[in-house]
Amino acid sequence: MAKKVYIEINAFGTPLSVATTEVYDYLFVRLRGHIVHFTYYRKDGSIREAIGTRNLAIAERRVGHKIPKPTGPRNVLAYYDIVADAWRSFIAENVCSIDQVED
Repeated sequence: MAKKVYIEINAFGTPLSVATTEVYDYLFVRLRGHIVHFTYYRKDGSIREAIGTRNLAIAERRVGHKIPKPTGPRNVLAYYDIVADAWRSFIAENVCSIDQVED
């Protein structure tokens, strides 16, 4: 059974009930070992639905990708998008919901 984590969001897309570092840390750990379904606000305000991972075995098996080195602020998290078959990133405070897909 998938574990759902709902995060209360204000009108600007900022989590009210979970601190940004807690969201980042939770997602970092989940993405490292699992494929995770989650949603977040894009820069333009639209909501992006993502299925991703930071598990190297999965990313390398698909297209030989390596995890990019962090170049931005601490609250930006890179992940391998399973659907788009590419690396993407998001700001942790823009997360709307987290739903673990695979153990």
